[in-house]
Amino acid sequence: MNEKSTEFSTIHCSHFPLCSGCTFQDRVDEPPIKQKLTAIFQAIAPELAVPLHRKEIVGWRTRAKLAVRGSSANPQIGLFHRGTHDVVDIPDCPLHHPAINAAVDLLKESMSGLGIEPYDEQQLRGQVRYVQLGVERKTDRVQLVLVINQGSADAQIEHLVKQLYKRGNWHSIWLNYQSKASNTILGDRWTFCSGEEYLWEELGGTPVSFHPACFCQAHLSLFEEMLNQIKKWVFQGKDVVDFFGGVGVIGLSLLEQSHSLVCSEMNPYAKRCFDLSLQKRSPESRAKALFREGSSDSHLDLCDKAEVAIVDPPRKGLSRVFRERLKESLSLKQIIYVSCGMNGFERDSRDLVDAGWRVRDAAGYLLFPGSDHIEIACCFEKKSG
Repeated sequence: MNEKSTEFSTIHCSHFPLCSGCTFQDRVDEPPIKQKLTAIFQAIAPELAVPLHRKEIVGWRTRAKLAVRGSSANPQIGLFHRGTHDVVDIPDCPLHHPAINAAVDLLKESMSGLGIEPYDEQQLRGQVRYVQLGVERKTDRVQLVLVINQGSADAQIEHLVKQLYKRGNWHSIWLNYQSKASNTILGDRWTFCSGEEYLWEELGGTPVSFHPACFCQAHLSLFEEMLNQIKKWVFQGKDVVDFFGGVGVIGLSLLEQSHSLVCSEMNPYAKRCFDLSLQKRSPESRAKALFREGSSDSHLDLCDKAEVAIVDPPRKGLSRVFRERLKESLSLKQIIYVSCGMNGFERDSRDLVDAGWRVRDAAGYLLFPGSDHIEIACCFEKKSG
């Protein structure tokens, strides 16, 4: 979408600017941080023109975590007012997939009807703290997670789950238990209540399963464009390692064109998702793939065996020891860096270039229209000689 008209660059939201979900509403296709993107690549690859890819600016969000506050008579479900922990109710968020807004409406109605108390952060009481919603695109059904302020479900919560599932178009309903006085949204314990246990998405032609504890991109249509670009960059027939791999979305999309694949991830639910996704591939493809559980820093020996490394670190970027291992590797010929943090990427990319790697190609992706944020996919190759 390259049009510059208001229709394609302005978000019209009645909750702005109270809601912290968006930084601005106008010219969202040209966020200020684009200047920093340009400056970074002028320093490490001045000959390269780095495009910024965009798609929908409304209705794109298929994943959302929302706070639940207010009262049983009037539940408030939304995001915090900027700089506070006061919830801004966002019943008609224009960024949300319509199925998310419909699910929130039904949840509020059901909570009110059953007298379910939202969480009170000051008193540390109430029953429902947060809600997580994920849309299955092919059906528009929603995978719902109720984060409850209890160690187990009581009769009232069980009644809520049954009523919701009977009335809504749900993919599944889960409970997550978080009773600590903490800003952490999700706890460690889960209960699957109703529906289908795993949500499936086809991403870049690859079927992938997701447990609700596992990360999934929210702007899937644009993320698929990033996946397709990475597939074009990656050398054919090589041994690939996918660090910070999650459920293996990027690595699995490269499986057919690779000699072997190892995916590394510390989320304890990711391996089961990876294995389920792998079962949908041919026996020949399954034989090429392995999964290693644990942090990426604990599997740096893979840098000494792979020819292609995919790295998709958190916002802070790669650790110093990780960067050193990449630079010391004698086997690596290519690094695909997917960045969600501009500062971390700037440091890491300069380090790689100083160590003899060159930027072959790169692109920016406006995965969160309305925010001053750009994600980067960058292909590094080792200089010959």
